[in-house]
Amino acid sequence: MAGAILGPVVNQIQAGLAVMQSLAGLIITTHGLFIVLASLTAGVLIDRYGPRKPYILGLVVYALAGGAGLVVTSFPVLLVTRAALGVAVAFVYTGVTVLIYNLYSGRRKDRAMGLRAGANSVGASVWPLVGGILGTASWQVPFGVYLVGLPLGVAALLFVPEPAMESDPSESDGAGGSLRLLVDVITGTPLLLAVYLLYFLANVLLYSIVVYYPGILETYGLESSFQISLYLSVMGIAGGVSAALSIGSTGCSPTASWPGSRFSSGRSASPSFRSRIPRSWRSLRSCCSGSDRGWSSRRRCSGSKSWFRRAERGSSARTSPCSGTWDSSSRQWCSVRSRPGSASSRSSA
Repeated sequence: MAGAILGPVVNQIQAGLAVMQSLAGLIITTHGLFIVLASLTAGVLIDRYGPRKPYILGLVVYALAGGAGLVVTSFPVLLVTRAALGVAVAFVYTGVTVLIYNLYSGRRKDRAMGLRAGANSVGASVWPLVGGILGTASWQVPFGVYLVGLPLGVAALLFVPEPAMESDPSESDGAGGSLRLLVDVITGTPLLLAVYLLYFLANVLLYSIVVYYPGILETYGLESSFQISLYLSVMGIAGGVSAALSIGSTGCSPTASWPGSRFSSGRSASPSFRSRIPRSWRSLRSCCSGSDRGWSSRRRCSGSKSWFRRAERGSSARTSPCSGTWDSSSRQWCSVRSRPGSASSRSSA
């Protein structure tokens, strides 16, 4: 919601603040930069103080910084509030992920992560419509939606418990330890760099469309924020459908759990750091390492040999069922064997 709700009113922001379209686009994109810059700090603070308080603080700052657009009419001041919004989103996003990982387990955790992913997909379609409808009154009115963070913060204060965090003494040295762990993961799995690069390029394309597409539509006579929101909403629906199709083609759930696995360095990742590992890596790795939902007698994952060999090396002996079989006809890798002692293994013996 942080940027999607303002997409339909970017032309009105440009006119209201008397700035160029590229500068008006900064009102939508600035928070994204500060999410990246603040995420590591958010993870360190959450590891030290627990996820509940940073999460609640993030919701309050989210509401105040986002809702400031209701009264702010100065472009530099509004840009500062958007930067503060990005910091708040970093704390909310990281905090809620760690809360889910620590408050739930097994299928309940899978379901919670699935609901969260579903909410993100629905929001990509709904919030542009909300912003477009509110934008018919004024370009500042959509900023009021951010105030929903205040009642959500109160609800979290009353109903969200502080989970018992798993601590690792080797990772108690703050940002330095997190950075070293990040280097360990990337050097052990260089393919992650390609994943991050693809994600970066996808976001560049996404924000380019959100910022400049309304201006293109205006040249065709579509000036109403509601009309623009319809186009942006359809784009969100298309993104959700393509994500669902890509997930279905892998045969793996994007919310598959990561049951205490270890990286190639042999160090256990802290919950907040695990939450920042790409969802695609977690899901593909769990296909090879198994999950607490049980072992399947035969299950395939698509991917490359080297990818799953690294996954096998990084998993413990208990969760390393990859047989190392490559199916050249289907170009798929990793056939999961039956769990030792299971009915299927006894029958095959």
